[in-house]
Amino acid sequence: METYFLLAWRNLWRNKRRTLIASASIFFAVIFALVMRSMQEGSYDYMVDASVSMYTGYIQIHAKEYWDKRSIDKSMELSQTKIAEIAAIKHIITITPRLESFSLISYGNVTKVASVVGIVPGKEDEMTSLKSKLVSGVYTTNHSRGVVIAEGLAKLLKVEIGDSIVLYGQGYHGVTAAAHVPVEGIVKFTLPALNNTMVYIGLEFSQWLYAAPNRITTLSLMIDEADKINEVHSAVRKLFDEKIKEEMERFKRYKIPCSVAMIDIDHFKKLNDTYGHIVGDKALVDVSKELKKNLRKIDFVARYGGEEFAVILPSTAIKDAIIVIEKIRQEIFDTDFLVKDKSVEITVSGGVKEFCDGDTIAKVMEKADEALYLAKNSGRNQVKAL
Repeated sequence: METYFLLAWRNLWRNKRRTLIASASIFFAVIFALVMRSMQEGSYDYMVDASVSMYTGYIQIHAKEYWDKRSIDKSMELSQTKIAEIAAIKHIITITPRLESFSLISYGNVTKVASVVGIVPGKEDEMTSLKSKLVSGVYTTNHSRGVVIAEGLAKLLKVEIGDSIVLYGQGYHGVTAAAHVPVEGIVKFTLPALNNTMVYIGLEFSQWLYAAPNRITTLSLMIDEADKINEVHSAVRKLFDEKIKEEMERFKRYKIPCSVAMIDIDHFKKLNDTYGHIVGDKALVDVSKELKKNLRKIDFVARYGGEEFAVILPSTAIKDAIIVIEKIRQEIFDTDFLVKDKSVEITVSGGVKEFCDGDTIAKVMEKADEALYLAKNSGRNQVKAL
């Protein structure tokens, strides 16, 4: 072996120029690849940061079914105590409540459909820097009865500061929402989709207008570090565990069966590493849609961790719960998930646990998790129960 190394070393330096050229080529190729990869990762981070700071935030809290129906009837009430508990979670730097709806906006003979958003002006500015986008007029206040309108929409309606527009839509539970309101400010967005549709009013005014006192459709959360999103998500989720507590109390009092399932996307890290985080996020959305499609209205599903979902199945014994989760697993396995016109196989594993006498919530979740890992250790793409 030593002889081979010696011969190889001598051969390397037999033609020094060739060796140096080859070494330099490899060195610069590696450096170039690292620079390009860094630029790619940096561009991804920039796009995410730009998106979340423009409107959405890193995490949004909605009432059940709001995301699917986008109806003000699916709004929610959050107590100030609950909002304070959320704000106190580590890494959350800003929380922004909103009441969102679609309405007709009219001026003269021109009418357009617009997205009307009730905001807390200071909080909204902290998250999206909305005030800095002001190009004319003044920014709204908590008690204002005027609107701040996007520049593109203002041009379509041909309105200016001081003009009054008619806002007409449907409020909470079918109440008619109508008002004649002055234009106080005009903001400019770089994205046409926002610049041609957005109208902002104070949250208190919007709750009065839509007959939805104390209600919001969205609570958007901004965090200080993007890679802490799963940690923050888990902390927020724990504050909304009332559903499983409610089902546990029902079981203890009336002995009505209830099962809990944990579902995890198989090889999710490999999917992210191979196709990128954008594809990984799409996989989470697609799997979430499959879950909702195959569950009843009384069932409850929530993202539990990075690629894990928790499902609560009220009035369901374990044998029936296994059938439900197995059907979901098979549907996902049979579905073609397309990435850049290429079919990618996505599978899930599931673990199921039924409430039993003497169980605590922590024990139920722990056993469901154990069943999930049993499924994964048995080859994945299957459902196990304990």
